[in-house]
Amino acid sequence: MAETSDGVTTLARLRQHRPDIAVVDRDLPGLDAASIATTARLDGLPTRVVVLADVVDGPGVHAALRAGAAAYMGKDTAAADVTDALRAVGAGEVVLTSHAMTCLGREIRLRHRSDRPWLTDRERQILGLVAEDSTTAEIAGGLHLSVATVKSHVRGAYQKLGVSDRASAVAAAMRLGLIE
Repeated sequence: MAETSDGVTTLARLRQHRPDIAVVDRDLPGLDAASIATTARLDGLPTRVVVLADVVDGPGVHAALRAGAAAYMGKDTAAADVTDALRAVGAGEVVLTSHAMTCLGREIRLRHRSDRPWLTDRERQILGLVAEDSTTAEIAGGLHLSVATVKSHVRGAYQKLGVSDRASAVAAAMRLGLIE
């Protein structure tokens, strides 16, 4: 068992120890839980990420699940429920508290009604840096992400915007008011 205080160290420990399950704070400095889950998945790690959040909200639950998190719950979840969730995650299940499920349902409905492609906060942030002519390596270094994670976010934005290159992605995102 290991404890860390930031996302970069957390990811390094996951790569080093390759645990079956990691309980990760949603808003770690450096790398958030969704980025850690994405990178762990892209790196082929066996680790299933369980996200604990101060605030359970639709965008957070959606982003974590899209990234590959195996569970999402508030820090106020009863210890017995957390233990049950860890057992279920260990058995291969995806676990959401009832509040997280409600928030996710609302988020899905809101996104369905939107006529604009929905980008994650990280995708918008990275596209904003792309718009400033930052290279992938510069973005990765500045945000304390791996180059592979930055590329993953850029590909996700391309797919949502229906484009295939950086210039088109920036132009589409600006046209839709997703970045300035």
